[in-house]
Amino acid sequence: YVCVITKTMDTIDGVDGLAAGISTIAAGTLAIIGVYGGQPRVAIVAAAIAGAALGFLKHNYNPAKIIMGTGGAYILGFSLACLSIVGALKTAAAVSLLIPIFVFGVPLFDAAQVIVRRKLSGVPITQADKRHVHHALLGKGLSQRQTVWVLYVAAFLLCSVLVFMVQN
Repeated sequence: YVCVITKTMDTIDGVDGLAAGISTIAAGTLAIIGVYGGQPRVAIVAAAIAGAALGFLKHNYNPAKIIMGTGGAYILGFSLACLSIVGALKTAAAVSLLIPIFVFGVPLFDAAQVIVRRKLSGVPITQADKRHVHHALLGKGLSQRQTVWVLYVAAFLLCSVLVFMVQN
């Protein structure tokens, strides 16, 4: 699980600001879940990660002045994956299984559809290509900023549903 989330955060980092923004949304959601779950340490660490990702986003948003790179994406993915495990410990069993699916829905969907497309076309799943969701949106004529915002909204909606489920 941790390896999958770590890698998907790296593969989503194909457009300026995408991984940092998705990480901000995911970490913010985990902070809220930590508060509702009575886990202040999870909430504080998640809020710190959200703040760091948001601060980095200022310089990584299109046109990027600096890039995150694989190392930064791996650190965010690993940290968020570990927090989602710890943050899910005190929630109901059904909800705890849904936390990673909703929090990391955009990168998980992207990775799953890329793997399926590569398998169906007979290409090794480890071979880089332009089959990611952000490439598809760019190919449809959206700008980098529009592409990022479409995926931010998708991530925000998934996380909002999860927060609603945790609240109730």
